[in-house]
Amino acid sequence: MSGEGVFNLARGFFYAGVPAVLATLWEVDDNIGSDIVQRFYKKLMKGVPADEALWESRKEYLQQSDRLKAHPYFWSPYAFIGQSKVIEIKNPARWYRLMLLATGIIALAGLLLGMMRYNRKRINRAV
Repeated sequence: MSGEGVFNLARGFFYAGVPAVLATLWEVDDNIGSDIVQRFYKKLMKGVPADEALWESRKEYLQQSDRLKAHPYFWSPYAFIGQSKVIEIKNPARWYRLMLLATGIIALAGLLLGMMRYNRKRINRAV
């Protein structure tokens, strides 16, 4: 299943029971990404379906951005994958902690896989 990129990553979350994933297709500017994602979660907490929340967040960002930052490179890398229904967020603080934990686990897994790959290449070169 190589070559699927973000969809391959989302598949792991789906297997774990997560109904939807918001991912980026490339690296995003921290300030712009934070702005769009904060708008997205505020809309989710108001009961807006997730796909509409992302669309509205992008639209609001475009209305308030300058001409340079309105380029699609800055606002278009977000991909919503999964069920586009209303996602009920009962306890936002708990939600943020879970997101941080998931991010940490993904980063740790990537680090471990990278180390394993590096060691494998080093061993193969020595032989």
